[in-house]
Amino acid sequence: MSANSAMFHKTRYRPLEMEDDAEHHLALHDITDKLRHKVHDIKETVLLQKELGFTTAFAYVVGSIIGAGIFISPKGVLENVGSTGLSLIVWVLCGVVALFIGFLYAELAATIPKSGSGYTYMNEIYGPFVAFVNLWIQAILMSPCSTAILSQTGATYILQLFSSSCAPDVWTERLLATVLVIAVFYFNYVGVKSGAAFQVLTTAAKVLALIVIITAGSFYIFKGGAKNITMEGSVLHPSSIALAFYSGMFAYSGCEVVTVAVEEVKNASKVVTTAIVSGTLVCLIIYLLTNVAYYSVITKQEILAVPAVAVVFGIKTLGPMHWVIALFVFVSVIGSMNSSVMQISRYFYVAAREGHLPRFLSLVSVHNMTPQPAIMLGGMISCMFIYMSGIYQLMAYLQFVYWLNTLVVVAGLLWWRFKYPQKPRPIKFPVVFHVVLLLISVFLVLMPFLQEPWICLKGLILMATSIPFYLLFVVDWTRKRKFLKIVDRVHDFMNVNMQLLFTSVYAAETKEHIELGLVGEESVGVSLLAEEHEDE
Repeated sequence: MSANSAMFHKTRYRPLEMEDDAEHHLALHDITDKLRHKVHDIKETVLLQKELGFTTAFAYVVGSIIGAGIFISPKGVLENVGSTGLSLIVWVLCGVVALFIGFLYAELAATIPKSGSGYTYMNEIYGPFVAFVNLWIQAILMSPCSTAILSQTGATYILQLFSSSCAPDVWTERLLATVLVIAVFYFNYVGVKSGAAFQVLTTAAKVLALIVIITAGSFYIFKGGAKNITMEGSVLHPSSIALAFYSGMFAYSGCEVVTVAVEEVKNASKVVTTAIVSGTLVCLIIYLLTNVAYYSVITKQEILAVPAVAVVFGIKTLGPMHWVIALFVFVSVIGSMNSSVMQISRYFYVAAREGHLPRFLSLVSVHNMTPQPAIMLGGMISCMFIYMSGIYQLMAYLQFVYWLNTLVVVAGLLWWRFKYPQKPRPIKFPVVFHVVLLLISVFLVLMPFLQEPWICLKGLILMATSIPFYLLFVVDWTRKRKFLKIVDRVHDFMNVNMQLLFTSVYAAETKEHIELGLVGEESVGVSLLAEEHEDE
C-alpha cells in the first residue's frame, strides 16, 4: 500500500468519538453504502466509448494518408523514375500496394479485435519483445517525430501568409509549432467526439483543396497541358524504382490508422474494413488526378527545381489568390497531426494496459472518457521533438524500419493462416494479396541495403535502442527487482496521483473485454482509492 492510500486508510478507519451512538453508526453506514454504489457505477461506465462510425473512420483514413507531401513536394517519385508518365504509373502502383496494406490490417483487426494496430498484432503473434520494439518505433519515435515535422510545416506556411517576403525566424516557427501541437492534442484531450469532428472538418477541407487544384489543372489539359505527360527519360533500374516506391508509399502511409482504436469503432469489423478500402481508393484517385493537374501546368524541369510544387501551381493558376494554397497546406497539416495524436495516445493506452508501459497511462477520465494521461504524454514527446535538430534525417532512417515492420506483420498473418486455419475470421481476403505484399516488402527492405546500407543500419540501431528499456522495465526478473524498488515506488506514486490529477480510473472490465483478454483481474476499472472503499 502506498503512502497516500495508507493516509486515506487511516482517516477512514479512525475511531469515532461517540462509538456507542447508534445515530452516528447509521449515518456512517449510509454514506459508505452510497459511496460503494457510486464506485460501482463508475466501474460499470468508465471506458473508451464506441464513438467512431463510418464517417469518422473514413475521415481518419483519408486525413491520415493525405498530408502535406502532396502539396509540397511530390517530386520524389519523378526524380527517381525520370519521366512524368512513369511517375503516374508508380503513383497508381503505390496506391494498389497501400490497398494491400489496408487488406492486411483490416483482416487482422477483424481477427484480433483489440486496439493497438501493429503493436497488438505483434504481441499476439510474436510475443511481447517484438511488440515492444514496434511500440518503441511507432509511438516513441515515428509518430511524435512526424507530428513535430507536420507542426513545423504548418507553422512555416501560416507565417508565410503574414510575411511572404522573408523566411520566418526559427524560434518563432518552433513556438508556433508548439502552440499547434498543444491545440490539436487539446481537441483530443477534451473528448473523442471533438477530436473526431475536428478530423472530419480538416479532411473535408484538404479534399476540397485538392479538388480546387484538380479543377484548375483540368482547364490546362484542354489547352494542351497533356503534352507534358510523356515516357521520355524513363529510368527502369530496380534501385530507382525502389526509391520511387519509397517516396510514393510515404505519401500513402497511414491507411491503417483506424485500427489503432478499433475498440472505439461501432460495428468494428465491417466499418474498419469499409473505411480502409474506400478511403485508400479515394486517395489513389485524388493523388493520380492531382499529379496530372501538376504536370499539365508545371514542366518536369520546374517540378524538379522548386521545393513546393503546389505554391508554384497556385501562382500560375490562381494569380493573386495563390495565398490560399498556403492556407490549404496548413489545414492539411493540422488534419494529419490530429490523426497522429489519436495514434500516439492509443498506442500508449494499450501498451500500458498490457503492462509494457507505466499503468497510469491506461487511465480514462471519468468526465470525458478519454485516456488523458496518454494524450498528455504524447503531446509532451511531440513538443520535445520540435526543438531537436536532425528530425528529418531521423524520419529518413525510420522509413526503412516502416517496411521492415510491414514485412514482419504480413509474415505473421500468413503464419497464423497456416497455424490456425480454423480460427474465426470475420473478414478474410484472398491469400494472394498478402503473398504479393510480402514479396514487395522483401524487395523494399533489401534494395535500400544494396544502395544505402548506412541509412538502413541506422534504422536498425534505432530499433535496438528499445532493448535496454525492455530488459529494464518490462522483463520481470526477481533479482532485478531488488535493485529497482525505487522504480516500483515511483510507479505506485504516479498511479495514485495521476488518478487524482486527471479525475480518472482504469477502464471498466466488461464481459466483452474479459473474453478478448483486454484486461486482467488486477485492472478492474477502478482507482486504488475506490478499491479500498470496496474492501469495506
